Amino acid sequence: MKSHDWEKELLDEIQSLPRPDFEKEFNENKQHEMHRKLMLYAKAHEMKEKRGRVMKGITIGIASITSLILFSIIVLPLMNGLNLNNGSTSNFDSFLTFFDHKMKSLNKQYELVHTEFDVVHEDDAIAIFMDNNNVEQIFIAYFEKTNHQWEWRHSRGAQWESRHNWSSMNNQPYIYSGAIKDPSIKKVLVGEVEAKIITVEDNKRFWFVLSPSEVAEVKYIKENGEMRIVPEHETDVREAVWHQLSTEQKSRINGDWEDAEVSEVTLTEEMLNESIDRSYIGEKVYLIKFPTNSLNKMIIYADQLSFEYIGNGLVD
Repeated sequence: MKSHDWEKELLDEIQSLPRPDFEKEFNENKQHEMHRKLMLYAKAHEMKEKRGRVMKGITIGIASITSLILFSIIVLPLMNGLNLNNGSTSNFDSFLTFFDHKMKSLNKQYELVHTEFDVVHEDDAIAIFMDNNNVEQIFIAYFEKTNHQWEWRHSRGAQWESRHNWSSMNNQPYIYSGAIKDPSIKKVLVGEVEAKIITVEDNKRFWFVLSPSEVAEVKYIKENGEMRIVPEHETDVREAVWHQLSTEQKSRINGDWEDAEVSEVTLTEEMLNESIDRSYIGEKVYLIKFPTNSLNKMIIYADQLSFEYIGNGLVD
């Protein structure tokens, strides 16, 4: 075989292998395991020092070329999802070992979605992970390393199908986080700080941010520029409208806000009376029907984003 022909054959053989689907088949846990095995493989080669110089040189040459090819094919794409920040590789390795042992001790099956290191100070970390026993749950946890040992400090959970919009950690650092499914939401602001949004799968996204304040206002900003102040718990639109009604209006209602019916409609010219903001014509709004002391029902329209009282509709 001519000089370097074996290198070309080896290169052709490796490049002919099917390319993995990195999005579906790889995550940070698999990357860590791959890194661990490669390191063990390298250490095994280092121990083979009794081989002759020629054999050793050939082995190193093959290993070097193979490593470079594997690095370009596998490792480089995976590094795009790895968020070490300024954290060291040793921190990353020790954290993953600690986290895996901790989850196994709790009999938890999990998927690590996102990690960041040196978030508030050196030797701390944030981990975002899924509970594989309940695919609708996602968690964020904060960790600190003291005396060379990782410690789990605080955590919060979220669900995509929930009226609980977001939560915040009661102790420093004040980490706000939440799950969102609405694809039209472009940004999340906590106070004046923009949150980081991570796509988990399809339209399922998760956001988090470190806030300088324990109490802050959360706002969702949509692609069209619309902004909505978002309460921690989603208020029922009927309750929100009830608190905006006048004393005279409430006196005509038979019951409370819980007795109202709510639906979604597109506002048309025929549905209006003089009190309605005409800029809402053609827009989707909430229609709330309150029972009254007569046979008729009081019709109220409300903005879908802010739950703001728009005005009264025609008597039903």
